[in-house]
Amino acid sequence: MRSKEAFNAKKLLMQSGANSVSACIAHAVLSEDCIDRISRAGFDEFFVTDTIHHQNLPSFINVIQISELIVKALSGCVK
Repeated sequence: MRSKEAFNAKKLLMQSGANSVSACIAHAVLSEDCIDRISRAGFDEFFVTDTIHHQNLPSFINVIQISELIVKALSGCVK
């Protein structure tokens, strides 16, 4: 999903009566202006996975560590 689609979805959800909207993006590719757009969009919470390393993310972007989940999933396949 492109950021514009996420922002439009958030707007529609709020117009439909949602009290809050959070976003969770797996494997987030963040362009230079994307972080500014995320900030202006006003999500209540914004999460990305750590599958792509990003330096100096602002505090409103929460990084979810998924390496242990991947290890557990792969270990289950080896048995």
